[in-house]
Amino acid sequence: MIGHMGTHGAAPAIHANLKYDPAKDFAPVGMIATTAIVVIVRKGFPADTLQELAAYVRAHQDQVTEAHGGVGSIARTTCALLQSIMGTNTASVAYRGTGESMKDMVAGQVDFGCDQIINVVPQVQAGTI
Repeated sequence: MIGHMGTHGAAPAIHANLKYDPAKDFAPVGMIATTAIVVIVRKGFPADTLQELAAYVRAHQDQVTEAHGGVGSIARTTCALLQSIMGTNTASVAYRGTGESMKDMVAGQVDFGCDQIINVVPQVQAGTI
């Protein structure tokens, strides 16, 4: 059986009556894969670097939106950590998966997000985000 951040990290934190205990019911064998998580912004967003993003979000956090693939997703968890580090708390827009959030990012409906690099490479290469 293979577990991941969602089944062994997020699920126990967001489900009070989880039918399993990741720490007691599973024994780690080893890591089989990792993936890079990247911060993305909509095209035309007034920040080109992480430092500029942090400064802009701090100054406009009541106007900035963060898109993510749902509560407990790696996208949300990563952006929550990022916002904690930046000291910000923007509007968080939850989607049913990062594919749906990407559609609105490309359309310019949301400002920034965090996602697995494999999900964003085509849009970065196309210049749509």
